[in-house]
Amino acid sequence: MTTERGVGEQPRRSSPGVVRRDLPDAATLDLSHYSRKVQRALYELTVAYFWTPSEIAPPYSPEEAGLRVIFWRRRWFATYRALEDADSDYLSPPEHEPLLRITFDATAPCGLRFNQC
Repeated sequence: MTTERGVGEQPRRSSPGVVRRDLPDAATLDLSHYSRKVQRALYELTVAYFWTPSEIAPPYSPEEAGLRVIFWRRRWFATYRALEDADSDYLSPPEHEPLLRITFDATAPCGLRFNQC
């Protein structure tokens, strides 16, 4: 399946590895522009990616971590507070609050790649 593309983007296929069937399909999202609908979909997919696998999920909720999905300079980012590291003196602020760039990747879980900035 292909969707509308931004300049320089490749055709998108449906994303494999989606954790739950009721999640938005990342392949259908236009990541080149801001929309509230895309922001909500990216939030849901980010939660599914980081919080759904129970054996590796953080012991706190996305709300407790202050998860935010933001659009800045025509790019999507996710950020949250890593609460398990909050009391650690040896970690720098970027490791306490990672800033992750969200990009489409049909081969990645949930159809998204999260790259640390």
